[in-house]
Amino acid sequence: MSSWIVICLPISAAGILACWVAVFVVFLKQYDCEEDEETKESIAKILEEKYHALGNFSKLEFFVMSCLLGLFVTLLFRSQFAIPYALPDEFGLVGLQDTTLVFVLVLVFFATPQQPCERLFSEYVLEWNLVQRKVPWSAFITYGGGLCVAGAIKESGLLAWLSSAMMVMRHWHPVFVQLVLMLITTVLTEVNNDTAAATVLIPIACDLVSPSPSSKYSLRRNELSVQCTLYVV
Repeated sequence: MSSWIVICLPISAAGILACWVAVFVVFLKQYDCEEDEETKESIAKILEEKYHALGNFSKLEFFVMSCLLGLFVTLLFRSQFAIPYALPDEFGLVGLQDTTLVFVLVLVFFATPQQPCERLFSEYVLEWNLVQRKVPWSAFITYGGGLCVAGAIKESGLLAWLSSAMMVMRHWHPVFVQLVLMLITTVLTEVNNDTAAATVLIPIACDLVSPSPSSKYSLRRNELSVQCTLYVV
């Protein structure tokens, strides 16, 4: 998760900055609000109404924001956190996993009352009725189904067959290899989710850049893998 944040966060920040420039510098520059006092007053009134509609920052909102920031920091620097006790190997727990951290946070939300002083009568931060009503279950099923398809492709040997069938691309120019991977990624993401597509395509990309004595071109594994990942995203 932390490696994905390092890759995607700068891209998202650049996209937000580009949108801000497009709206405030390119679009709004065409309208001179300095000479139109009525327009300025209308804009200020709308912004003030929206600001007051937000209300005060409650303790519950501060609690949820603090938990989410804590989760973000833990995901980003989880390799720096030392586990204070060692678990036996049969538990299969090597370290802090993304799923474990998110699951613990959800349990905290389910167990924390909105009004701590009225624990017996207060609603909790997160309740099952709200989750059942608001969560898009179709998205969960689609995401999980895509991961199952990716696992089936890997375990059935289809991934190895695809990799061997594409080994002829080792002798191609890197530009053509990237174009083919881009086309395959575009088609695959139309019928599957991004994670499943990356699970299938990144091993193939790594095999394509394996050393070959008869190849004229040299490709770096990291470069082609990162490019393939960005195509998926």
